[in-house]
Amino acid sequence: MEKPGFQLFLLAGALSLNACDKTEKPETDVSFVADTRVSVERQIQTAEIPIPPKPECPPEMVNVNNIFCIDRFEASLIDMKQERSMSPYYSPDFSILTRDYSYWIKMAGSSEKPDGSVWDKPLLDSVIQIPAPPAWQMKEGVLPKAVSKKNVLPNGYLNYYVAKQACENAGKRLCMKAEWETACRGEGDRLYPYGSEYQQGQCNIFRWSHPALLLHGSAAINHTDPRLHLMEEKPGKPLLRKTGATVTCISQWGEDGISDMVGNLDEWVEGDTPSFKGGFYSRVTKKGCDATFGKGHVKGYYDYSLGVRCCKDLKDGENQH
Repeated sequence: MEKPGFQLFLLAGALSLNACDKTEKPETDVSFVADTRVSVERQIQTAEIPIPPKPECPPEMVNVNNIFCIDRFEASLIDMKQERSMSPYYSPDFSILTRDYSYWIKMAGSSEKPDGSVWDKPLLDSVIQIPAPPAWQMKEGVLPKAVSKKNVLPNGYLNYYVAKQACENAGKRLCMKAEWETACRGEGDRLYPYGSEYQQGQCNIFRWSHPALLLHGSAAINHTDPRLHLMEEKPGKPLLRKTGATVTCISQWGEDGISDMVGNLDEWVEGDTPSFKGGFYSRVTKKGCDATFGKGHVKGYYDYSLGVRCCKDLKDGENQH
């Protein structure tokens, strides 16, 4: 039997250990918490919130109303794989190219003046040689890619499908008709790229000569002839001009501008029906940015006067370089 003194000793030890295990909890400093909260709130209020970068267009395109981008120049075409320049005198479509080249090699020099022709000089059909497309382009599987580049001949001979494909291969799209018109009118919302009143010669349109008349004696025939864009109104004055050459025909957007939206080539656009805008160099029109053509044509139609320029959506916060 344990002695009472020993039990008391154990009880005292247990009480002592229990007392040592107690951890003193400091009282909450209310003023410290309040000061910290005020400091954090002040930092939040005064912090410089980073401004998201403004959306940008690719360098070869122009920003229109911070909504979409449009090519600065009419499209010239390159081979999508190796980026070689494609002939501006033929369709880039393999079947159309080979057919037209073969046909015009055979037919060159055989034109006779149609009845009622107003052309009173020798036909240039017997003088101007058929331009040969590069050999690599005469192979099936070469895909066109649209580029917006200054000081080159833009590509004509495009039907709707080829124009659409060339833009999509460049990561872009055909412009909507309304977009095209907005871009053409510029920030000043004017009927012509240069102003509100028509001025002859400011854009490359309504030229006094027609290439088919010079070649074949009639403006109404042979519109797939690859020599049409080789014609000159006068020596040294080509009917089709290089991109950006008509410096008086620029649709202004801020410090930037879009060349040749009126004149030089017609340009395919998206719409309810197949249509093209702008007017090519010999088209008789003074309607400027409002002029629309293509009524009665199908999407597969093409001729020397039909080109394209591409558009691209401008997405908020996305750098598209």
